[in-house]
Amino acid sequence: MKIDHYIVATSKIGADGLKYRRHRLMDELLQDPSTRMIFWICPAEEKDIKKVLHKTERMSATQISAQVFEITVNDYKNISHLIKGMNKSLFRSFVAKNGMPDYKFLWYTYPGFSDLSELSGWDKVIYDCSDSWGDPWVKSTGKKRMRELAVKNLIARSEKRIAKNSDFLFSTSKYLAEKLERMTDREIVIIENGVDFNKFSNSYLPTDKLSHIPSPKIGFVGGIKGKLDFDLLFKFFQSNPNANLVLIGPIPPESNPSLETLLTLPNVYATGGIDYEEVPDYMQSIDIGILPYKKIEYNQAVSPLKLFEYLASGIPVVGIGVPTTEKYHQEGVYSYTTTEEDFFEACNENLKLKNDEKYVQDRLATARKHDWDEKFANMLTIAKSSME
Repeated sequence: MKIDHYIVATSKIGADGLKYRRHRLMDELLQDPSTRMIFWICPAEEKDIKKVLHKTERMSATQISAQVFEITVNDYKNISHLIKGMNKSLFRSFVAKNGMPDYKFLWYTYPGFSDLSELSGWDKVIYDCSDSWGDPWVKSTGKKRMRELAVKNLIARSEKRIAKNSDFLFSTSKYLAEKLERMTDREIVIIENGVDFNKFSNSYLPTDKLSHIPSPKIGFVGGIKGKLDFDLLFKFFQSNPNANLVLIGPIPPESNPSLETLLTLPNVYATGGIDYEEVPDYMQSIDIGILPYKKIEYNQAVSPLKLFEYLASGIPVVGIGVPTTEKYHQEGVYSYTTTEEDFFEACNENLKLKNDEKYVQDRLATARKHDWDEKFANMLTIAKSSME
C-alpha cells in the first residue's frame, strides 16, 4: 500500500523558525513505509491582486526533497484561501503529473482551503485541530476589531465545512474536542502534543549555550507572541533582579508595547530564532522552563509543545494560563499556577529543586509517556483503518 499525503498548513515548511505539530506530523509520515509522497499546501500573502487573479501565477509547486513537494497559493491579504482555496483545475493537473498512489489522504492542520475537502478522489480526509483558530490574543477596537470579527467568521465557516467533510477528527485538548463535537455531533479523538523524547533526553556536548548569562536562568522557548503574559514577566523580573529571563525564539515584527517594556530590563535576554537542532542544548542550559500564558479564551485550548520538551531535558516547569496542563501538576516536575503570586513562588521554589535526582527522574518519566512516535502512530493507525 502506497499513500500520498496532502497536508494543509498555515505557512511554508521553513517559515516559522520552529517545529510545530504540523511539521512533526510530516516527519512521522516520512518515516512510515507506506508513504509515497507528501504535498505541503500553504497560502502566501500577495499584495499584488493581479498575481492572485492570474491563473498561471496563482499556484506554484517546489520540490523540497525526494518525497516532499510544497504547493504555495498566492492569496490577497491572506484571507481568501479560507473558503475559496486554489484553482482546482491547476491543482488536479499537478496531482495527475505526480503518479498514482494507492490512496490519497488529505490532512488539515488548520481550517484553510476548505473547498479541497469537497473534491472527489480523497480516500480519507482528516482534521487535526490544534488551536482555537480565530480567537485573538490581544483585544482591539475600531476598524481592526471589525476586520478580526469578519475573519473569525470566515474561519468558523471554513472549519465547520472541513469538520463535516472529515472522516476522522483529532484535537489536542478537551476544550477543542468539545468545540468540534458541538459543530459535528461526532466523536473526537484527543491526542495532546508530545516530545521527541530521545532527542531532548540524550546527553549533549557539555557546552552551555547561555554561558554569558548568569544563573539562575528562567527560560521560555518558543515563538515570542502576544499570547504570552509579558506584563506578568515584567513584574517578576523587575522585583527579582538576581534572576534572569531568557526568551529563546523568534520575535514577530509587529509592535508589542508590553514585550518592548519587558526587554528594557537588564536581566531579560532575547536570543531570537535558533536552529531547531540546537533547541535541546538551549533547554539544558536553563534552570527552569516556564509557560507564561495570558488568561484569554485562545489559551484555554493550548496544549503547549514545550511542556514535555522541558521535562525531557530534565528541568522543572512552571505554568500559568494554560488550564489543559493542570492535570500534570506534580511537585518538582510541573507547577500549575492560577495567580501571579503562586507563579512567582513556584519559580523560586523550583529553582531549588532543579538538580534533585528524584525529581529529575520524575520529569523524565512523565515526558517519556508523551513521545511523538506513539502519538502519531496512533493517529495513522486510525486514519488507515479499513484501507487494507
